Amino acid sequence: MTAYIKLKTSDDELYDEKGQEHSQTINITKFSFKKFFEACIVWIKYVFHIITVKQIYQAKIVIFPFAKQKKIGFWSTKKYQYHMKNCINKLKRMVKTEKINAVILSDELKTDKIFLQQFLENDEIKKHLTLMNGKGVFSYLILEIVEYILQKQQKQTEMEDVYLLMHHNKQDYIDNILFLLHHFKTINIVTDNLKPFQLLAEKIEGEDGIPITVSNNKRKSLKRAQIIVNFDFQEEELKQYVIYRRAILIQAGNNASYENSTFDGIQVHHMDIEASQEIKELFEKYYLLGTCSLINLYEGILNQKENFLSVRRQLENDQVKVLNLYGKNGIINQKEYQRIKLETRKYSNLNIKSH
Repeated sequence: MTAYIKLKTSDDELYDEKGQEHSQTINITKFSFKKFFEACIVWIKYVFHIITVKQIYQAKIVIFPFAKQKKIGFWSTKKYQYHMKNCINKLKRMVKTEKINAVILSDELKTDKIFLQQFLENDEIKKHLTLMNGKGVFSYLILEIVEYILQKQQKQTEMEDVYLLMHHNKQDYIDNILFLLHHFKTINIVTDNLKPFQLLAEKIEGEDGIPITVSNNKRKSLKRAQIIVNFDFQEEELKQYVIYRRAILIQAGNNASYENSTFDGIQVHHMDIEASQEIKELFEKYYLLGTCSLINLYEGILNQKENFLSVRRQLENDQVKVLNLYGKNGIINQKEYQRIKLETRKYSNLNIKSH
């Protein structure tokens, strides 16, 4: 079970089950018993630290009954801490009873020291919870991410070679290979788990006539690779390979980072997405839009239990597109893509002349 966890954005969301349409009606309605009753609900939830829980697809929305601290003073801070700690204790119990194993946090909670110390950094909680950060969407959008980059460089996918770093022959990895091999010039797999991928490559070549290289040569495998997609290699493992210094390295499966003094390429760690108006209105209805990035919100409703192609169809139906890519230092701009393109071209020309 996945849960969105957020602070109160509006009093309406603590009692309103229908979304913002209902709240707009209340705003223009004169004082009534109903309005008084709803105000009492908000007050009771705040005083007794009652968490509001709603359902959105297969996920839950967990709302703390107070907003972000605005006044910074001794008593206001103490009051905020008191309410936060009480709600965290209830949240811990909820995680167990509702079998919550993944959470998506609002931006406010990601930077709240009390919440981080007492909830996310709790040893018992850390064992059972995954903090979702949008990476779950990455592996289904590899094609679109590479297309986005190549479009910035005025290149075509069918003319490019792609290198995939993966240890495990998981089904979603295999599905990705089978999908991507029809869109690029070549697919190259770099792995220390050679046997299953060699068998897969032989099967693909036998059935489709498409050759796939499988290698684990740490000095040569990635020496000339310009587009690399890392599915599950860790940082220490990446350091063992000689990686082309102007490569574009897409960190698709984890938060690994390639650190090398000679590396002058691009690393993609995160992305922004665009989605259909219907999807954005859904999140807006539940007061989620704007609480964190759209990719984080969308990951919570993406049914990753379905097979690869079914998830791809969901993404297409929801009109999900890559909006921006981010490196360690923020958004990657047009100049960076062009710089890599020009320097790579110079390097290739020098190699041709040297031969």
